[in-house]
Amino acid sequence: IFTPFLPAIAVGTVDARSASETVRRSNPLVEYVDAKAIDVDFKEKTVEIEYTTLGAAYDKAVQAEISYDKLIIATGVQVNTAIAQGANEYSFKLKTAEDAIQLRRAITTRLERAAQTNIDQEERRRLLTFVICGGGPTAIELAGELSDFNNDIKARFPKLESMPKVIVIEAAPNILPPFSQEQRAIAQETLENAGVQFILNTFVKEVSHSSVTLFDRKEEKSYNIPCGIVVWAAGTTTLPFIQNILSKLPESGKEKGKIAVDQWLRLNFDKEHHAFGDVYALGDCAHIIGTSLPQTAQVASQAGAYLARYFNRRYDTKSTPPIIHTQSYLSPFEKIWITGFRQATEAPKFSFLNLGILAYLGAGQALARVQLGNIPLRNADGKEAFAIWRSVYLAKQVSTRSRILVLLDWFKTRLFGRDITRL
Repeated sequence: IFTPFLPAIAVGTVDARSASETVRRSNPLVEYVDAKAIDVDFKEKTVEIEYTTLGAAYDKAVQAEISYDKLIIATGVQVNTAIAQGANEYSFKLKTAEDAIQLRRAITTRLERAAQTNIDQEERRRLLTFVICGGGPTAIELAGELSDFNNDIKARFPKLESMPKVIVIEAAPNILPPFSQEQRAIAQETLENAGVQFILNTFVKEVSHSSVTLFDRKEEKSYNIPCGIVVWAAGTTTLPFIQNILSKLPESGKEKGKIAVDQWLRLNFDKEHHAFGDVYALGDCAHIIGTSLPQTAQVASQAGAYLARYFNRRYDTKSTPPIIHTQSYLSPFEKIWITGFRQATEAPKFSFLNLGILAYLGAGQALARVQLGNIPLRNADGKEAFAIWRSVYLAKQVSTRSRILVLLDWFKTRLFGRDITRL
């Protein structure tokens, strides 16, 4: 799934299947196992897994072990709902395709419920108040998509025309930390003009089935907002699988609650450790010692490409730095290319090239910060940024099939409005 499209999937702008591609189709050369990793035995070099589909079919967990030569851990993180009481039970998340589909079903269900004749006006307003907890790119893009969605439903639900309301709650004094102060102000003004309400310097104390309880940090007081839907996009935490791994690592293998890795993405074991050079980690679940990288798909994507080159060149993973031995299994052409032209006898350290960040604001407006490493190239907003946003997101699709389907979804949305079908 192309995760930046999750806000669009949640309101029917893009279909979940359009932004998804099966592993078997995208890379038929790999052996795919539909299972959840539970634990790792570094000494025996095995991963304990639980088959997800079989477990559902047999109404019990079906577990197995898979042996490995090299292990790459790239699980990401999960939404941190432990911040507020009731957030896990009563809020929607936006981390997976299933989350987006559930949120879409909940939104359309609230609409149909509010349209019933036996509902009073106060209850209608509560049902159609959508609260988004968090002020990062995911939260802001969802606010933009919801404001577009609210405009689309006016013709279908004329009695509810002025009732849908979107509220963004952020504990910090500003939204969109990755952007400049000027761009943050543009984003907030654009969304406020579209009817989105911002509550800043305020954190969520409690979430219930019908309201959120907030605490204003300036006024130092609590108050309650009735609402129909709460979306939690405020912070992340480690997965149980990563917690199991961290419990087995020495202190040198942990940093900031993540798996500590060296500049070649190897787990930071001592050189004498039996697993040194065999286990790697990348993405949000890993922290490269001595760096401070953003938690974005951009970092994980570049790290994945780096490790692919690293393994294809058959470096000696036990040495520091990893090097290519003369007795390597490289073909004569590969040896000339890698050791001669590329001068890569010694494995280069992983280096992240920041290309910028994008955010959709609704109504064909967006923000774009385009850069090449530390060199800023262009800060854009409005229609120009929207054109950049769509171009980049379309190019990032993993297949031609997905690009065509996403284009068709955008065309259908433009022509017929967002799909409010409940499935």
